[in-house]
Amino acid sequence: MEAKAYPFFYADQSTRCGARALHKTTKCSYTVAMKNEVIRARIDSDLKAEASRVLAACGLEPSDAIRLFLQQVVAHQGLPFEVRAANREPSLPQLQALKRKSQDRDHRIAEAVDVSKGEMLLLKPARLRGAKVRWPKASLV
Repeated sequence: MEAKAYPFFYADQSTRCGARALHKTTKCSYTVAMKNEVIRARIDSDLKAEASRVLAACGLEPSDAIRLFLQQVVAHQGLPFEVRAANREPSLPQLQALKRKSQDRDHRIAEAVDVSKGEMLLLKPARLRGAKVRWPKASLV
């Protein structure tokens, strides 16, 4: 297999896009094997659009980010971050924050238009699906 020089990314010390900004350069001091493998994945279109927007702000294409991720998987011999199950039981501060946020939203809606009680939900149904809520004994007010 013939090795070929490709553009690569290096990090500087600025703090854009997380810890460091990535800059593309065509000056390469080493050669790499030609990229000839393809990875396909089905993902939500909204996730792809949002991730592409974030990556573009960092100067990256999605394929560059995937390549960087795979390099980190190899370097760490596993995922380069901890994976934990989502905590489906909100804490007291989370419940209080949700209550304040939804009350603020409800007050804005009520001031703007005449709204029936049925339209004044504190939490969106999609947010509650699958959640197990244990109400704390402390007052939420």
